[in-house]
Amino acid sequence: MTLGLVAADPYELAPYASRLAACESLRRAPALGRTQSGDTVRLAAFGPGFRAARRAAEAILAAGPIDLLISTGTCGALDPSLALGDIVVDPRGQQPRTALAFRSGLIVSQDRVASTAAEKQSLSQQGLAVEMESAAVRDVAGRHQLPFACIKAVSDSAGQSLPLDFNLYRAPAGHFRKAHIVAAMLARPFARIPAILELRAQAQLAARALGGFLADCRF
Repeated sequence: MTLGLVAADPYELAPYASRLAACESLRRAPALGRTQSGDTVRLAAFGPGFRAARRAAEAILAAGPIDLLISTGTCGALDPSLALGDIVVDPRGQQPRTALAFRSGLIVSQDRVASTAAEKQSLSQQGLAVEMESAAVRDVAGRHQLPFACIKAVSDSAGQSLPLDFNLYRAPAGHFRKAHIVAAMLARPFARIPAILELRAQAQLAARALGGFLADCRF
């Protein structure tokens, strides 16, 4: 079986890539690896949002046929019962076979960051979690008549507001303007820098949980 995995950022894929029997650098587009059971894996992370996710999915397909296209990476919780590192699998796609625990529930996909607890609360009637790529990946899978799966790990809780409204620092192409984010952090360093570092640590925790989960999955 050949799997295609799309995420927003290479750090979301790195813990899984490290568990593959062999994997090219994630700087490649896409990277090629192989699971311990012999499945071929193509991984791509071109940035956040619909446009980048669509390009990543198309790059995976351009490299050759696949059997399953997976949208993966981190997500924000909408359900207060979700904890950091919890795995959420959208039931509208193919379900993994695994001995590890996960939550099954709708994942809201929007082309913007859910930055505040209030926004998450407003979205909570629509699903368990929110992220920024799966709708575009699902669309590519549908156009190519491919099976699709959406598997995400929680990086911020339902009641957590992010230290910045990252939507203010996105370029028209969808990527974040890192220099502008750094400038915003330095404008209020004692409040924002520790909060950003904490958010980064949470995201890394989620990525590690996701890597272990994906490595255990069969489809």
